[in-house]
Amino acid sequence: MDDISLRARKRQNRNAEIISIAERLFSEAGYDAISMDQVAGACGITKRTLYQYFPAKEDLYLAVTLKSFREMYRYLESAVDESQSGGERLRQVCLTWYSYFREFPANFRFISDWSHVIGKSRNGEASLAQVHDYNRKMFNNLGGLIRLGMADGSLRPDLSVESTVGSLVFLITGFFAQYAISGESYTRFLKLDPERFCLEALEMILASLKPAQESGQKKNNRKRS
Repeated sequence: MDDISLRARKRQNRNAEIISIAERLFSEAGYDAISMDQVAGACGITKRTLYQYFPAKEDLYLAVTLKSFREMYRYLESAVDESQSGGERLRQVCLTWYSYFREFPANFRFISDWSHVIGKSRNGEASLAQVHDYNRKMFNNLGGLIRLGMADGSLRPDLSVESTVGSLVFLITGFFAQYAISGESYTRFLKLDPERFCLEALEMILASLKPAQESGQKKNNRKRS
């Protein structure tokens, strides 16, 4: 029993080591530029051994993506304060999402790019199912916050939950992805503070979900100030 357990732990540790090294290689050079030969060499193992852990490069890339999803999910969970309204909880999750993007840009790229990178490949279906599970979990949690906000009056009562979640994720991840490409040169050209630019963009998106009275009140406060 101990031998089996030891072998299982060794395999688990090797699996984690391969994922960590592949994460670094994919981050530095991109998916297409890295071969399984290069991953095996960096790990100090043969390609045959590598294929015993990951039958295809897509499997390995999805394992890296899944690791990023798990880390981001834990990161976002830490933002939820159950004493707050649904709207404020949603705001805090989105601000924490931004913090994650700034702190772990490479991980964010895995999360935002995986479907484009993998395309229509039939490899990695088991890992793909787990990635989809995390996607659904995050969408469901955001949907729960929106429903709570609609019920407690902190968000507009006329929102379509599914459409709002989809739009919110698309707008925020799209903004982050574009910022990663040209944000620094863009804010430098416009002489904008990057941090303030990103946070104001998030607040602009979130303002569209607030009740009309609250949005109007904030506009008036800005005018007076």
